[in-house]
Amino acid sequence: MRRRIISIVICLAIFGGAITLSAPTIALAQRSNPDGWDLMATGAAFYSQKMADLGKFREIKVAVIDTGFSSDAPIFSGRMIQGYNTAAKTYDTTDIDGHGTAMASVVAYTTWHNPNIKIMPLKIDRGGDIQSAPFAEAVEHATRAGVDVISISIAANLKQGDSFVWGIERAIREAIAAGITVVVASGNDNQDVSGWSPARMDEVICVGSIGENKRISSFSNWGSTLDFVAPGEGILTRRPTNDYVESGTSPAAAHVAGICALLKLNFPSAKPQHLHRILKEYAEDLGENGWDRFYGWGLPNLALTPADTSKGSADINNYLDMRTHWSRVAVDYLVERQIVNGYAYIDNLYEFMPQNNITRAEFAALLARASGDSVGGRNAVFSDVRAHEWYAQAAFWAFECGVVTGYEDGSFRPSQNISRQEMAAMLVRYADYKGKFMARTGYLELLNDDWQIADWAREYMHILQRAGIIKGDDGRNGNPRANATRAESATMLFNTISD
Repeated sequence: MRRRIISIVICLAIFGGAITLSAPTIALAQRSNPDGWDLMATGAAFYSQKMADLGKFREIKVAVIDTGFSSDAPIFSGRMIQGYNTAAKTYDTTDIDGHGTAMASVVAYTTWHNPNIKIMPLKIDRGGDIQSAPFAEAVEHATRAGVDVISISIAANLKQGDSFVWGIERAIREAIAAGITVVVASGNDNQDVSGWSPARMDEVICVGSIGENKRISSFSNWGSTLDFVAPGEGILTRRPTNDYVESGTSPAAAHVAGICALLKLNFPSAKPQHLHRILKEYAEDLGENGWDRFYGWGLPNLALTPADTSKGSADINNYLDMRTHWSRVAVDYLVERQIVNGYAYIDNLYEFMPQNNITRAEFAALLARASGDSVGGRNAVFSDVRAHEWYAQAAFWAFECGVVTGYEDGSFRPSQNISRQEMAAMLVRYADYKGKFMARTGYLELLNDDWQIADWAREYMHILQRAGIIKGDDGRNGNPRANATRAESATMLFNTISD
């Protein structure tokens, strides 16, 4: 068992305009495979291997803005690309402090099986001090170089005013506007992030630290701009000549930078806002339910995210908003059979938008697909449905099968949201058309709002109640006149057609 050394490796504060660094001194055995608790907790070990297995070899560039880079460790072989020293205005990025090399190693370990994810060291310190101008210039250099991700394990104390970081934050906003994802450490002082930069910025991905027990680290900054937490205690890293165990929000941020690089590899069209959404949707919620000021949205876990997206919209795992939704089983059944479709998000990722309303045309199309019938070549029967519309043949099929009757004026009203009682009528008629038995008589406990059901729809609602397809909400209301959502429509259809 490795001896555990806790050391806060970078705790930055501005003194007289400079940002100062500190470094640990204890060496340990080299990490020889991606089996550390940190890489398992974030799912990075799994996802990195999966990207390699799927042949995802496009080059991704991660800029590590820090103290430079110096190491010939095997993990860096073929990974490092030309960097720059903005403090000295040279290409000499020799790392005297060691912190920059350590953070580069966290990115490399997180992307263990992906040598096509390159690391660009940008050195911003001179003799251990960091001025704001070289910091801002490093961000600008990364932007000009067209990197995909910028990793910043630096937090500057704002107690002397905003003027020290104005240029840094401007450069970061320009990088994000250019499509670069910027990941920053929240800081190591157990303080509100509003007093630290760039952690205070809404635009960046701000990361705090947790230990192996997934509890917030005692030193980790917290607050309104905190987005996520990641492993930051007892992290084995590589410094110029030896390996060290490090603790701090520095390695936590570097973990998430590596995670973003893996996601960018899988989803090349993803912009910063897309990556943030993916991290959020697939984070392991820690602390209070939902976002909270100590854990943000929780711990990003790549093991929960879609890795193989080749099935596209036919795989429920490729729907961002369905991972934990109550209608997942029903939507999964319909998605697999291509009865329902989602909305394109990015690169074979989709949204189902379960809370959105569904129109009469959309629900007719669902029933047509579920039937397995050929619905082409039918003649127009509704005054407001033109034959060239995408839903036209489904609407004509539904009429011919007795699933819909239309309105007295001869219209179908395809764009009108469908109510729950209208949906009930269409489902019962569809079941009749398919020869599926549904009891018309028998015991029925009326729902509290039964009186709201239209006379023409009461029988249909009662049939679905007897079948257990309509059960009422927590207040025992069937809400017959309310618009049906996509989740409700999928669930009611699933319960009607599944055995």
